[in-house]
Amino acid sequence: MTHKIALLAKTNSIVGEGPLWNHLEKKLYFVDIRGKCFWRMDWNDQTLQRVDLPQQLGCLAFAENGDLLLAMEDGVYRRNEAGELRLAHAPAKIKGRRFNDGKVGPDGRFYLGTTDDAGQGAFYCLHDGQLVELFGGAYCANGLDWTADAGTMYYVDSPVRAIEMFDFCPGAPQPLTNRRRCWDAKHLGPQNVQPDGMCIDAEGMLWTAFWGGWMALRINPKTGEVLDKLELPVERVSSCAFAGENMDQLIVSTAAYQADMHEQPLAGCIFRVQVDVPGVLPNRYKG
Repeated sequence: MTHKIALLAKTNSIVGEGPLWNHLEKKLYFVDIRGKCFWRMDWNDQTLQRVDLPQQLGCLAFAENGDLLLAMEDGVYRRNEAGELRLAHAPAKIKGRRFNDGKVGPDGRFYLGTTDDAGQGAFYCLHDGQLVELFGGAYCANGLDWTADAGTMYYVDSPVRAIEMFDFCPGAPQPLTNRRRCWDAKHLGPQNVQPDGMCIDAEGMLWTAFWGGWMALRINPKTGEVLDKLELPVERVSSCAFAGENMDQLIVSTAAYQADMHEQPLAGCIFRVQVDVPGVLPNRYKG
């Protein structure tokens, strides 16, 4: 299918990541990990506000009380409307060099993982001030999302080059069981083409960004069939999410990291494309 891909925000972020739609504010949020900031874009006039932070920020999420949850290098922080930061859990030694990707699950808990080149990262759950490790051995914990019935969580560890799935039990002490692979990216060729951020649409299909692949794919996780493809003018495509009044705008983030800006002048920018099948609103943290 041919799509009209539009430039949404010309930020040239070092590592643009984690787009997230706030329907109450009518604003789109996204982060620049290495830029130590997040951006907030007004959907109506597309004005941008940059918010600088003291650490690298892997991802963010919304809390029910209006706070932001910021997953940074040494923990998850809450940021209130006044801009005050406080640790959202008891001090803990985080496995890996920093948090990477994460989302609030259908049970209102924040699920997120870290990155570590040696595979010593971990995947965590934050709930009621407690940060609990669910499993270890993560290289670069990345895209995740849940089926509409909340019975399955999909997950990406980028260097593994696959989309995996877990049986998901909302609210359980160990909500993730029966880990297995449902889609393999190795047939895409070069080792540097790796699945990255991901979101699920209303039909249960997975839009997945491909770092090093110049693209995002819509994948049927049950059959493995690639249903659609977005070709981007940027090599390092990092994540995707739904936004807009009808949740039918697919937002795609990219990275300028190690890019030749003469060859890729839009590296690190945010793109959008209207899709036929909408997504669903992001969950909010209930802690």
